[in-house]
Amino acid sequence: MDARAFREELCNHAPAHRQAGYFCLLPDMYYRLGTCRFDLPRRNDPMSAVIRAHMNHITSAMYRRHGRHARLARCAGQGQEERSVASAHCMSGR
Repeated sequence: MDARAFREELCNHAPAHRQAGYFCLLPDMYYRLGTCRFDLPRRNDPMSAVIRAHMNHITSAMYRRHGRHARLARCAGQGQEERSVASAHCMSGR
């Protein structure tokens, strides 16, 4: 995920990973803040400020503490622990 939140455009990348035989997870890193969906074609300065505030809410410690454990547990529960790959985009690269 990147700073602009979870969106359909990001979901379009998942099939390529699945077709290659990988289990694909696309986390919504803003889940703690509720459902965040921005109208990006109408983005203006106030919306950009909200996006920055959302992005700055996520710390590296939060991401490591919650994200890693959830992702690994989900993969292990699906029998995918032997074949795994990490692909990150923008702020999810943490």
